[in-house]
Amino acid sequence: MTLDRTGVILSPPRVSGEPRLQMGLLMKRLLLAVPLALATPLAAGAQWLRPPDIGEALRQMDRQRARRDDVPQTLVLPERPGQNLVAWYDFEWRHYDIPSPSGGKGGIRLYYYRREAPVAEKALPVIRNAYLRLVDQFHYTPTKQIPYFLYSSKREFQTTNVFEVGESVLGVTSPRDLKMSLPYFGDHEKFRQVSTHEMVHQFTIQKLLDIAGADELAFLQNLPLWFIEGIAEYYSRNGLDTETDQFLRDLVWNPDPAHRYQIVPFLEDRLRGYIPTYKMGQARVAFIAETYGKEKIQALLENAYVRGAADAPASGRAAEGGFAALVRRVLNDTPEQVDARWRAWLKRRYYPEYIKVHQDLPQLHDYTGLPAEPEAFAASPDGTLVLFRGIDRERGRARLYLVDTRHPRGAVEVASDNHPGVESLHPIEQNVVAVGERELVFVAQDGSGDSLYLVPFRHEPPREKKPPRLSLGSRRRIALVHPGGHRFIEIADPALSPDGKSIAFAGLTDLGQRDVYVVPAAGGAVRQLTDDAFSERDLAWGKDGIFFASDATDHGRDNLFRADPATGAVTRLTTEPADDRRPQPQADGSVLFASDASGKPDLYRLADGQVHRLSDFATGLSSPQAAPGGRGIYATTFYNGRFRLVELPRVAWLEEAPVAVAPPAGPVLPIPQDVIPDATPRYNPYSWRSWRPEAGYVFGGGGGNVIGVQAAALFTDLFRDRQLLVDLAVLGSFDYTQALVLYED
Repeated sequence: MTLDRTGVILSPPRVSGEPRLQMGLLMKRLLLAVPLALATPLAAGAQWLRPPDIGEALRQMDRQRARRDDVPQTLVLPERPGQNLVAWYDFEWRHYDIPSPSGGKGGIRLYYYRREAPVAEKALPVIRNAYLRLVDQFHYTPTKQIPYFLYSSKREFQTTNVFEVGESVLGVTSPRDLKMSLPYFGDHEKFRQVSTHEMVHQFTIQKLLDIAGADELAFLQNLPLWFIEGIAEYYSRNGLDTETDQFLRDLVWNPDPAHRYQIVPFLEDRLRGYIPTYKMGQARVAFIAETYGKEKIQALLENAYVRGAADAPASGRAAEGGFAALVRRVLNDTPEQVDARWRAWLKRRYYPEYIKVHQDLPQLHDYTGLPAEPEAFAASPDGTLVLFRGIDRERGRARLYLVDTRHPRGAVEVASDNHPGVESLHPIEQNVVAVGERELVFVAQDGSGDSLYLVPFRHEPPREKKPPRLSLGSRRRIALVHPGGHRFIEIADPALSPDGKSIAFAGLTDLGQRDVYVVPAAGGAVRQLTDDAFSERDLAWGKDGIFFASDATDHGRDNLFRADPATGAVTRLTTEPADDRRPQPQADGSVLFASDASGKPDLYRLADGQVHRLSDFATGLSSPQAAPGGRGIYATTFYNGRFRLVELPRVAWLEEAPVAVAPPAGPVLPIPQDVIPDATPRYNPYSWRSWRPEAGYVFGGGGGNVIGVQAAALFTDLFRDRQLLVDLAVLGSFDYTQALVLYED
């Protein structure tokens, strides 16, 4: 909020409503709906407003009923600032001041709640290291203290009132007051990436403010969003990462211009979403670094207020034109030359790579005809059934379907999100499904946390030229009782035991730690198999035990492990300094899995202590599951801008020589921790220092002896959980003065 020279209080721009003012990291599920939303034209023609008419509203409802219009029910959840009135979690906030590791008067004030103190102690080294590294890369030390709000879990972060966030948001930074908020995730490496991403935004904002000598960063709106988010991705991931490289392969090799899925011109900023903004932004920044030199990234920031971006309005082609002038000044090339170099850089990088790959889509079986785009899946033990999570891009919805792969059009819907008890199926974010011989299980958001559901089903195979038939039984919520009395906030990666009597899952409790648990299929007391600070995921249950991926390794990357369901004893299975994910034990004792050891996700087989690479697919394959009769392997891929369920036939497997699993190169790399003193200050919401103006207005007029004035101001505390509205009105004269004070806690 600001004051103009006349003393009139002006409402600030809504941080949550302007994508260029609220900067943060969004997960890749944003790639689903944004291109379609951007392609939707505005309504044509004049629209006349009329007074509300209840009779007309009822007649309209009758007309819709007569036409059988599809009016889907929408569940509105109280997860936005001013609406989150459900006290799901108790936060006893404290703060700890971290002096600037490089000196100066900047530093960080870390806000954390008491029960997450162990999580905050693991976060501290990450925060300090990122700060120091960015001081070196930005050639700059922040001069203002950063308010850093840390949550243990993503679900707790979503309930915050500090920012308006949904499930797709991983972290947020505000240039208005420098607030920064994100969760720990129960995953140290993911936290490192997201925290560093947000810290890059902090350095960007403060450096621009200090260079310009300003208190407000109006010209930040005129820098392309792809550049702001691209440098955050570039610095947080140390260049180009495997995921970005995979998307670029697909964009270069398999573009789909009809759906606006293509390589865009270098200056283009009108396409928004995870791929065009974050991933292609990261690629464009990497191109600048490799072609013109890393120092040019900072030079663009250092010259932003002087020329070009500072002079252009924050919209459309004009903003691109302003950034074009900045690019011309710093890179010493015309926009046309820069764009030509950008496209040549992509060609040199990816055209030769395509010649090297051994498999492309024509060599695989692509399962088309499914009722939705298959983003994730699980196969039954015999491989005939697939339970998949389908994405509806037009409505931004996710649904679960059970299907016999011999008859894709016969899929039956198991669950749909946006309903009470199934508020989200966590698309893109994590695996939530498993299927056995007679029952399936899935995880869904249910109020303050996640719930685990079991659904029996009946499967009739095809006979006498009739297609297979599937029918579902009644859904049942499985009760979970933690052995220590803790609360399960997030659940992922369910796995059914071979006999169907137990279910394993990865659970994140209110302590902020993710571990492997086992519960009877009937529900009840839960057994905890692992108890460490590392992140276990991708569970699968075979005859030899529970298989999973974990970063409890000597290099910090995910490798494969096996746990004994009875004793909890854990055995490490792979040691490569690569991310080995999605293990699937087979009847012969081997294990299928996916790994990025080759620079992209591909399928591998582990047997007798040796690893055999099976695929070298153009855009990568993941999540292997055995197809019926050993004929091949089901997998997922992202190809031509779409998720696909494919089958890699055995005849197309690579014939490379197997490689023996080497011993670990050293002991497990511990997660560093710093000590936070017990006597840190508690946050006092009733201190005047905790309050700040949020919005307000003043208007008035008068003539002769008559005046009319009204002024209102809204104040909130630091966490926006408490609000104070002060309204003062003078009606005609000072003898008729009205004051109103409203407080909400």
